[in-house]
Amino acid sequence: MRKALSQNFLIQSVPSCSGCSACLNSCPAHSIVMRENGGGFRYPHIDESSCIGCRKCIKVCPVFNGEMRGCSSTGADHEPAAYGGWNLDDEVRLASSSGGVFSALAMSVLEKGGAVYGASMEEELRVRHVRVDDAGQLFRLRGAKYRQSDIGTVYQSVRQDLKAGIPVLFSGVPCQIGGLLSFLGARHELLLTVDIICHGVPSDHLFEAYVKWQEANYGSRVRKVDFRNKNTGWKNYSLLLEFEEGRRYAAPFTRDPFMGGFLMDICLRPGCYACMFHKTPRQADITLGDFWGVQWVAPELDRDDGVSLVLEHSEKGREALRAAGGRLYLERVDFQKAIAQNPSYSHSANMPADYRKWAEGLERGPARRWMNRISRRWNPSFLMRLLRKVWRKWKAFIRTWKAKS
Repeated sequence: MRKALSQNFLIQSVPSCSGCSACLNSCPAHSIVMRENGGGFRYPHIDESSCIGCRKCIKVCPVFNGEMRGCSSTGADHEPAAYGGWNLDDEVRLASSSGGVFSALAMSVLEKGGAVYGASMEEELRVRHVRVDDAGQLFRLRGAKYRQSDIGTVYQSVRQDLKAGIPVLFSGVPCQIGGLLSFLGARHELLLTVDIICHGVPSDHLFEAYVKWQEANYGSRVRKVDFRNKNTGWKNYSLLLEFEEGRRYAAPFTRDPFMGGFLMDICLRPGCYACMFHKTPRQADITLGDFWGVQWVAPELDRDDGVSLVLEHSEKGREALRAAGGRLYLERVDFQKAIAQNPSYSHSANMPADYRKWAEGLERGPARRWMNRISRRWNPSFLMRLLRKVWRKWKAFIRTWKAKS
Protein backbone atom coordinates (compact mmCIF):
# COMPACT_ATOMS: atom_id res chain seq x y z
CA MET A 1 0.00 0.00 0.00
CA ARG A 2 1.34 3.41 -0.97
CA LYS A 3 2.20 5.75 1.86
CA ALA A 4 0.20 8.95 2.25
CA LEU A 5 2.10 12.16 1.56
CA SER A 6 2.73 14.60 4.39
CA GLN A 7 0.68 17.76 4.74
CA ASN A 8 3.51 20.00 3.51
CA PHE A 9 4.96 17.63 0.93
CA LEU A 10 4.11 19.85 -2.04
CA ILE A 11 5.32 23.04 -0.38
CA GLN A 12 8.64 21.40 0.48
CA SER A 13 9.00 19.82 -2.97
CA VAL A 14 8.06 22.95 -4.94
CA PRO A 15 9.21 26.03 -2.97
CA SER A 16 8.75 28.15 -6.12
CA CYS A 17 5.11 27.02 -6.50
CA SER A 18 3.13 29.36 -8.75
CA GLY A 19 -0.23 28.51 -7.16
CA CYS A 20 -1.64 27.25 -10.48
CA SER A 21 -3.78 24.56 -8.70
CA ALA A 22 -3.00 21.78 -11.19
CA CYS A 23 -2.25 19.53 -8.19
CA LEU A 24 -5.62 20.22 -6.58
CA ASN A 25 -7.49 19.46 -9.80
CA SER A 26 -5.57 16.24 -10.44
CA CYS A 27 -5.97 14.66 -7.00
CA PRO A 28 -8.31 11.63 -7.29
CA ALA A 29 -8.85 11.53 -3.53
CA HIS A 30 -9.69 15.26 -3.22
CA SER A 31 -7.02 15.50 -0.55
CA ILE A 32 -5.54 18.87 -1.57
CA VAL A 33 -6.71 22.33 -0.55
CA MET A 34 -5.16 25.72 -1.30
CA ARG A 35 -4.47 27.70 1.89
CA GLU A 36 -3.16 31.20 2.31
CA ASN A 37 0.22 31.37 4.03
CA GLY A 38 1.55 34.14 6.25
CA GLY A 39 2.68 36.15 3.22
CA GLY A 40 -0.78 36.28 1.67
CA PHE A 41 -0.29 33.63 -1.04
CA ARG A 42 -2.16 30.35 -1.53
CA TYR A 43 -0.19 27.09 -1.42
CA PRO A 44 -1.34 23.44 -1.62
CA HIS A 45 -1.79 21.44 1.58
CA ILE A 46 -2.46 17.70 1.71
CA ASP A 47 -4.96 15.98 3.97
CA GLU A 48 -2.87 13.04 5.16
CA SER A 49 -5.93 11.11 6.33
CA SER A 50 -7.37 10.83 2.81
CA CYS A 51 -4.21 10.94 0.65
CA ILE A 52 -3.66 7.64 -1.21
CA GLY A 53 -0.01 8.34 -2.07
CA CYS A 54 -0.50 8.20 -5.86
CA ARG A 55 1.73 11.27 -6.39
CA LYS A 56 -0.37 12.53 -9.28
CA CYS A 57 -0.08 15.97 -7.71
CA ILE A 58 3.69 16.08 -8.17
CA LYS A 59 3.55 14.38 -11.57
CA VAL A 60 1.25 17.08 -12.94
CA CYS A 61 3.08 20.06 -11.38
CA PRO A 62 4.54 22.14 -14.25
CA VAL A 63 7.05 23.87 -11.96
CA PHE A 64 8.40 20.68 -10.38
CA ASN A 65 8.76 18.92 -13.72
CA GLY A 66 10.14 21.98 -15.50
CA GLU A 67 8.29 20.83 -18.57
CA MET A 68 6.42 23.25 -20.81
CA ARG A 69 3.64 20.91 -21.86
CA GLY A 70 1.54 21.61 -24.90
CA CYS A 71 3.84 24.32 -26.23
CA SER A 72 2.63 26.31 -29.20
CA SER A 73 3.64 25.51 -32.74
CA THR A 74 6.24 28.27 -32.94
CA GLY A 75 9.78 27.19 -32.10
CA ALA A 76 12.11 28.85 -29.63
CA ASP A 77 13.86 30.62 -32.51
CA HIS A 78 10.66 31.72 -34.23
CA GLU A 79 9.20 35.11 -33.42
CA PRO A 80 5.42 35.29 -33.02
CA ALA A 81 3.42 37.54 -35.28
CA ALA A 82 2.79 40.83 -33.45
CA TYR A 83 -0.11 43.23 -33.89
CA GLY A 84 -1.32 46.45 -32.38
CA GLY A 85 -5.03 47.12 -32.31
CA TRP A 86 -8.32 47.45 -30.50
CA ASN A 87 -11.97 46.43 -30.33
CA LEU A 88 -14.14 48.43 -32.73
CA ASP A 89 -16.89 48.68 -30.09
CA ASP A 90 -16.14 51.89 -28.15
CA GLU A 91 -18.07 50.77 -25.07
CA VAL A 92 -16.25 47.45 -24.84
CA ARG A 93 -12.88 49.09 -25.39
CA LEU A 94 -13.42 51.65 -22.63
CA ALA A 95 -14.50 48.90 -20.22
CA SER A 96 -11.32 46.92 -20.96
CA SER A 97 -7.83 47.38 -19.56
CA SER A 98 -6.21 48.04 -22.92
CA GLY A 99 -7.83 47.61 -26.33
CA GLY A 100 -10.56 45.05 -25.67
CA VAL A 101 -9.18 42.28 -27.93
CA PHE A 102 -10.04 39.58 -25.39
CA SER A 103 -13.74 40.43 -25.61
CA ALA A 104 -13.71 40.00 -29.40
CA LEU A 105 -12.04 36.59 -29.11
CA ALA A 106 -14.51 35.57 -26.40
CA MET A 107 -17.55 36.61 -28.45
CA SER A 108 -16.37 34.46 -31.35
CA VAL A 109 -16.20 31.41 -29.07
CA LEU A 110 -19.56 32.14 -27.44
CA GLU A 111 -21.23 32.46 -30.85
CA LYS A 112 -20.12 28.89 -31.59
CA GLY A 113 -21.90 27.68 -28.45
CA GLY A 114 -18.68 27.65 -26.48
CA ALA A 115 -17.61 28.61 -22.97
CA VAL A 116 -15.13 31.24 -21.81
CA TYR A 117 -13.08 30.99 -18.60
CA GLY A 118 -11.39 33.92 -16.94
CA ALA A 119 -10.82 35.90 -13.74
CA SER A 120 -13.79 37.67 -12.15
CA MET A 121 -14.03 39.94 -9.12
CA GLU A 122 -16.65 38.24 -6.96
CA GLU A 123 -18.21 38.86 -3.53
CA GLU A 124 -15.97 40.18 -0.76
CA LEU A 125 -13.62 41.49 -3.47
CA ARG A 126 -12.23 37.99 -4.05
CA VAL A 127 -10.94 37.11 -7.52
CA ARG A 128 -11.95 33.71 -8.85
CA HIS A 129 -11.81 31.96 -12.20
CA VAL A 130 -15.33 31.43 -13.51
CA ARG A 131 -17.10 29.94 -16.52
CA VAL A 132 -19.20 32.18 -18.78
CA ASP A 133 -21.43 30.89 -21.59
CA ASP A 134 -23.62 33.99 -22.00
CA ALA A 135 -22.44 37.16 -23.75
CA GLY A 136 -24.39 39.18 -21.18
CA GLN A 137 -22.01 37.92 -18.46
CA LEU A 138 -18.79 38.61 -20.35
CA PHE A 139 -18.35 41.92 -18.54
CA ARG A 140 -17.28 39.94 -15.46
CA LEU A 141 -14.09 38.85 -17.22
CA ARG A 142 -13.09 42.26 -18.58
CA GLY A 143 -10.52 44.48 -16.97
CA ALA A 144 -7.39 43.87 -14.94
CA LYS A 145 -7.53 42.30 -11.49
CA TYR A 146 -4.20 42.81 -9.76
CA ARG A 147 -4.65 39.76 -7.57
CA GLN A 148 -4.05 36.05 -8.11
CA SER A 149 -7.34 34.44 -9.04
CA ASP A 150 -8.50 31.32 -7.25
CA ILE A 151 -8.68 28.54 -9.86
CA GLY A 152 -10.67 26.14 -7.69
CA THR A 153 -11.70 23.12 -9.77
CA VAL A 154 -12.03 25.08 -13.03
CA TYR A 155 -9.53 22.84 -14.86
CA GLN A 156 -11.88 19.92 -14.26
CA SER A 157 -14.75 21.96 -15.68
CA VAL A 158 -12.68 22.76 -18.80
CA ARG A 159 -11.98 19.06 -19.30
CA GLN A 160 -15.67 18.22 -18.99
CA ASP A 161 -16.57 20.87 -21.59
CA LEU A 162 -13.96 19.58 -24.03
CA LYS A 163 -15.14 15.99 -23.60
CA ALA A 164 -18.68 17.19 -24.32
CA GLY A 165 -17.53 18.80 -27.57
CA ILE A 166 -17.89 22.38 -26.31
CA PRO A 167 -15.36 24.94 -27.66
CA VAL A 168 -13.44 26.60 -24.81
CA LEU A 169 -11.45 29.82 -24.48
CA PHE A 170 -9.35 29.76 -21.34
CA SER A 171 -7.64 32.99 -20.31
CA GLY A 172 -5.24 33.57 -17.45
CA VAL A 173 -1.70 34.41 -16.44
CA PRO A 174 1.00 32.24 -18.05
CA CYS A 175 1.40 29.86 -15.09
CA GLN A 176 -2.35 29.16 -15.15
CA ILE A 177 -2.13 28.26 -18.82
CA GLY A 178 0.79 25.98 -17.92
CA GLY A 179 -1.23 24.43 -15.10
CA LEU A 180 -4.23 23.75 -17.34
CA LEU A 181 -2.16 22.20 -20.14
CA SER A 182 -0.24 20.07 -17.68
CA PHE A 183 -3.50 18.91 -16.09
CA LEU A 184 -5.01 18.03 -19.50
CA GLY A 185 -1.79 16.33 -20.58
CA ALA A 186 -2.08 17.50 -24.19
CA ARG A 187 -3.59 20.19 -26.34
CA HIS A 188 -7.17 19.82 -27.50
CA GLU A 189 -8.64 20.77 -30.84
CA LEU A 190 -11.47 22.73 -29.19
CA LEU A 191 -9.29 24.61 -26.67
CA LEU A 192 -8.03 28.14 -27.30
CA THR A 193 -5.62 29.49 -24.68
CA VAL A 194 -4.96 33.20 -24.12
CA ASP A 195 -2.44 34.49 -21.61
CA ILE A 196 -1.44 38.00 -20.61
CA ILE A 197 1.89 39.75 -20.25
CA CYS A 198 2.25 39.29 -16.51
CA HIS A 199 4.26 41.50 -14.16
CA GLY A 200 3.64 39.09 -11.26
CA VAL A 201 0.89 38.58 -8.69
CA PRO A 202 0.83 40.73 -5.53
CA SER A 203 0.20 39.52 -2.01
CA ASP A 204 -3.42 39.39 -0.88
CA HIS A 205 -2.15 40.93 2.35
CA LEU A 206 -1.13 44.08 0.48
CA PHE A 207 -4.57 44.42 -1.08
CA GLU A 208 -6.37 43.67 2.19
CA ALA A 209 -4.21 46.21 4.04
CA TYR A 210 -4.93 48.74 1.30
CA VAL A 211 -8.70 48.19 1.51
CA LYS A 212 -8.66 48.51 5.32
CA TRP A 213 -6.63 51.70 5.03
CA GLN A 214 -9.05 53.23 2.52
CA GLU A 215 -12.12 52.15 4.48
CA ALA A 216 -10.68 53.82 7.57
CA ASN A 217 -10.00 56.97 5.55
CA TYR A 218 -13.51 57.11 4.10
CA GLY A 219 -15.49 55.58 6.97
CA SER A 220 -17.27 53.15 4.65
CA ARG A 221 -16.81 49.70 3.13
CA VAL A 222 -15.37 49.32 -0.37
CA ARG A 223 -17.94 47.70 -2.64
CA LYS A 224 -16.21 47.91 -6.04
CA VAL A 225 -12.64 48.16 -7.35
CA ASP A 226 -11.56 49.21 -10.83
CA PHE A 227 -7.81 48.72 -11.05
CA ARG A 228 -7.50 50.26 -14.51
CA ASN A 229 -10.04 53.06 -14.87
CA LYS A 230 -9.56 55.11 -18.05
CA ASN A 231 -11.28 58.34 -17.01
CA THR A 232 -7.81 59.89 -16.89
CA GLY A 233 -6.70 58.05 -20.03
CA TRP A 234 -5.22 54.65 -20.81
CA LYS A 235 -1.58 55.69 -20.40
CA ASN A 236 -2.25 57.45 -17.09
CA TYR A 237 -4.95 55.13 -15.79
CA SER A 238 -6.41 55.46 -12.31
CA LEU A 239 -7.35 53.07 -9.54
CA LEU A 240 -11.00 53.71 -8.69
CA LEU A 241 -12.82 52.64 -5.53
CA GLU A 242 -16.55 52.90 -4.90
CA PHE A 243 -17.80 52.83 -1.31
CA GLU A 244 -21.11 51.55 0.01
CA GLU A 245 -22.31 54.97 1.06
CA GLY A 246 -21.71 56.42 -2.42
CA ARG A 247 -18.34 58.09 -2.11
CA ARG A 248 -15.57 57.46 -4.64
CA TYR A 249 -11.79 57.47 -4.60
CA ALA A 250 -9.72 57.82 -7.76
CA ALA A 251 -5.98 58.33 -8.08
CA PRO A 252 -3.57 57.95 -11.01
CA PHE A 253 -1.50 54.78 -10.68
CA THR A 254 1.56 56.97 -10.16
CA ARG A 255 0.04 58.28 -6.90
CA ASP A 256 -1.78 55.25 -5.48
CA PRO A 257 -0.01 53.21 -2.75
CA PHE A 258 -1.41 49.82 -3.79
CA MET A 259 -0.21 50.30 -7.34
CA GLY A 260 3.05 51.59 -5.88
CA GLY A 261 3.60 48.43 -3.85
CA PHE A 262 2.79 46.30 -6.90
CA LEU A 263 4.95 48.20 -9.39
CA MET A 264 7.88 48.51 -6.97
CA ASP A 265 7.88 44.68 -6.79
CA ILE A 266 7.92 44.65 -2.99
CA CYS A 267 4.99 42.28 -2.60
CA LEU A 268 5.00 39.71 -5.42
CA ARG A 269 4.68 35.97 -4.97
CA PRO A 270 8.19 34.54 -4.38
CA GLY A 271 7.98 32.32 -7.47
CA CYS A 272 7.26 35.37 -9.64
CA TYR A 273 10.84 36.57 -9.23
CA ALA A 274 12.09 33.49 -11.10
CA CYS A 275 9.10 32.65 -13.28
CA MET A 276 9.66 29.78 -15.72
CA PHE A 277 6.58 30.69 -17.77
CA HIS A 278 8.23 33.64 -19.48
CA LYS A 279 10.02 31.09 -21.67
CA THR A 280 9.82 31.06 -25.44
CA PRO A 281 7.98 29.42 -27.09
CA ARG A 282 4.93 30.58 -25.22
CA GLN A 283 2.41 27.94 -24.17
CA ALA A 284 -0.67 30.02 -25.00
CA ASP A 285 -2.05 30.36 -28.51
CA ILE A 286 -2.30 34.14 -28.08
CA THR A 287 -0.68 36.60 -25.68
CA LEU A 288 -2.38 39.92 -24.90
CA GLY A 289 -0.98 42.99 -23.20
CA ASP A 290 -0.86 46.76 -23.19
CA PHE A 291 0.99 48.20 -26.16
CA TRP A 292 3.25 50.41 -24.07
CA GLY A 293 5.50 52.54 -26.26
CA VAL A 294 3.08 52.44 -29.19
CA GLN A 295 3.73 56.15 -29.76
CA TRP A 296 7.30 55.28 -30.75
CA VAL A 297 6.82 51.90 -32.40
CA ALA A 298 3.66 52.62 -34.41
CA PRO A 299 2.58 56.27 -33.98
CA GLU A 300 -0.37 55.76 -36.31
CA LEU A 301 -1.92 53.42 -33.71
CA ASP A 302 -1.42 55.78 -30.79
CA ARG A 303 -4.67 56.60 -28.96
CA ASP A 304 -5.43 57.14 -25.30
CA ASP A 305 -8.50 54.94 -24.90
CA GLY A 306 -6.52 51.72 -25.09
CA VAL A 307 -4.25 49.88 -27.53
CA SER A 308 -3.60 46.14 -27.23
CA LEU A 309 -0.43 44.30 -28.09
CA VAL A 310 -1.42 40.96 -29.64
CA LEU A 311 1.10 38.14 -30.10
CA GLU A 312 0.07 35.16 -32.20
CA HIS A 313 1.88 31.95 -31.31
CA SER A 314 0.07 29.19 -33.18
CA GLU A 315 -2.10 28.38 -36.15
CA LYS A 316 -5.04 28.10 -33.77
CA GLY A 317 -4.29 31.62 -32.54
CA ARG A 318 -4.17 32.86 -36.14
CA GLU A 319 -7.54 31.27 -36.87
CA ALA A 320 -9.05 32.80 -33.72
CA LEU A 321 -7.88 36.29 -34.65
CA ARG A 322 -9.23 35.82 -38.15
CA ALA A 323 -12.61 34.72 -36.76
CA ALA A 324 -12.75 37.79 -34.50
CA GLY A 325 -11.53 40.10 -37.26
CA GLY A 326 -14.91 41.73 -37.83
CA ARG A 327 -14.80 43.16 -34.30
CA LEU A 328 -11.15 44.24 -34.37
CA TYR A 329 -8.76 46.66 -35.95
CA LEU A 330 -5.32 45.05 -36.11
CA GLU A 331 -2.09 46.21 -37.71
CA ARG A 332 1.06 44.11 -38.01
CA VAL A 333 4.06 45.52 -36.12
CA ASP A 334 7.67 44.51 -35.53
CA PHE A 335 7.83 41.99 -32.68
CA GLN A 336 11.15 43.09 -31.18
CA LYS A 337 10.19 46.76 -31.20
CA ALA A 338 6.76 45.98 -29.78
CA ILE A 339 8.06 44.11 -26.72
CA ALA A 340 10.88 46.59 -26.05
CA GLN A 341 8.59 48.50 -23.68
CA ASN A 342 7.12 45.30 -22.23
CA PRO A 343 10.03 43.59 -20.44
CA SER A 344 7.58 41.45 -18.44
CA TYR A 345 6.92 39.45 -21.60
CA SER A 346 10.25 37.67 -21.28
CA HIS A 347 11.75 38.63 -17.90
CA SER A 348 10.77 38.15 -14.28
CA ALA A 349 10.59 41.04 -11.82
CA ASN A 350 13.68 41.68 -9.72
CA MET A 351 13.33 40.86 -6.03
CA PRO A 352 14.16 43.99 -3.98
CA ALA A 353 16.93 43.72 -1.41
CA ASP A 354 14.44 44.61 1.34
CA TYR A 355 11.72 42.20 0.12
CA ARG A 356 11.72 40.25 3.38
CA LYS A 357 11.19 43.40 5.42
CA TRP A 358 8.15 44.38 3.41
CA ALA A 359 6.70 40.85 3.44
CA GLU A 360 7.04 40.54 7.21
CA GLY A 361 5.65 44.02 7.73
CA LEU A 362 2.53 43.32 5.69
CA GLU A 363 2.06 40.08 7.60
CA ARG A 364 2.20 41.75 11.00
CA GLY A 365 0.48 45.06 10.19
CA PRO A 366 -1.04 47.40 11.12
CA ALA A 367 -2.39 48.34 7.69
CA ARG A 368 -2.15 52.14 8.06
CA ARG A 369 1.53 52.10 9.01
CA TRP A 370 2.54 50.02 6.00
CA MET A 371 0.35 51.90 3.54
CA ASN A 372 1.90 55.14 4.76
CA ARG A 373 5.40 53.70 4.32
CA ILE A 374 4.61 52.56 0.80
CA SER A 375 3.09 55.97 0.04
CA ARG A 376 6.26 57.75 1.11
CA ARG A 377 8.41 55.44 -0.98
CA TRP A 378 6.09 55.59 -4.01
CA ASN A 379 5.46 59.35 -3.78
CA PRO A 380 8.77 60.99 -2.94
CA SER A 381 9.69 64.65 -3.26
CA PHE A 382 9.13 66.61 -6.45
CA LEU A 383 12.84 66.50 -7.30
CA MET A 384 13.01 62.72 -6.87
CA ARG A 385 9.86 62.29 -8.99
CA LEU A 386 11.43 64.42 -11.71
CA LEU A 387 14.64 62.40 -11.65
CA ARG A 388 12.67 59.13 -11.79
CA LYS A 389 10.68 60.40 -14.77
CA VAL A 390 13.83 61.39 -16.64
CA TRP A 391 15.37 58.00 -15.84
CA ARG A 392 12.28 56.11 -17.09
CA LYS A 393 12.23 58.14 -20.31
CA TRP A 394 15.93 57.48 -20.82
CA LYS A 395 15.55 53.73 -20.28
CA ALA A 396 12.57 53.66 -22.67
CA PHE A 397 14.62 55.51 -25.29
CA ILE A 398 17.55 53.10 -24.91
CA ARG A 399 15.30 50.01 -25.22
CA THR A 400 13.66 51.41 -28.35
CA TRP A 401 17.02 52.39 -29.84
CA LYS A 402 18.42 48.93 -29.23
CA ALA A 403 15.35 47.35 -30.82
CA LYS A 404 15.79 49.50 -33.94
CA SER A 405 19.53 48.90 -34.26
